[in-house]
Amino acid sequence: MILMRNLAGLGLTIVAMIAMPAIAVHDLAIAQEIVPKPANNDNLRTQEITEAVYLKQSGYDRLQKADIQGAIADLQKALALFQKWQATGGERDTLNFLGEVYLVTGQYAQAMPYFEKALKISKTIAKVNNDPNNDPDVAYTLQYIADVYDKQRQYPAALQVYQEALTIFRGLLKAQKGDRQSLLVSESVV
Repeated sequence: MILMRNLAGLGLTIVAMIAMPAIAVHDLAIAQEIVPKPANNDNLRTQEITEAVYLKQSGYDRLQKADIQGAIADLQKALALFQKWQATGGERDTLNFLGEVYLVTGQYAQAMPYFEKALKISKTIAKVNNDPNNDPDVAYTLQYIADVYDKQRQYPAALQVYQEALTIFRGLLKAQKGDRQSLLVSESVV
């Protein structure tokens, strides 16, 4: 009986590893940006950050399916785990997703604090990476903030923030960093 349970658990682990999308592996690396790894609890940390990555993806998927409450629940759980382990990249992305949930549901006052926190983290990561003026994550978060202003019909504020994002995207295009096609699309939206 114990052997069968262990084999079943191993089978589920193998299926989960096979089914793990490449983006989750990438997200795990991003989630752990600029954070020194503690000497103890490494296994628990990795396990919980992996869980947070899956919760973040689940929250995003639920948002795409218009399951707003499910999206918020998953994203809040992911955020708590990323914050617990000081995984700032994952925290930033989750804050942006939470802000997006509130943005698409028209709850602009709730969206803005999430985007502002994400922007602060993005700027901190960019500064640590010695590239504070050319970071796409800063520009993407600025776009979200400008979207909130735009939806609230605060057009001068939206234009100013869109311009700030556009300046970063243009700098990235000139330096040919990152995914050029993605940056071109972002620039055309602004």
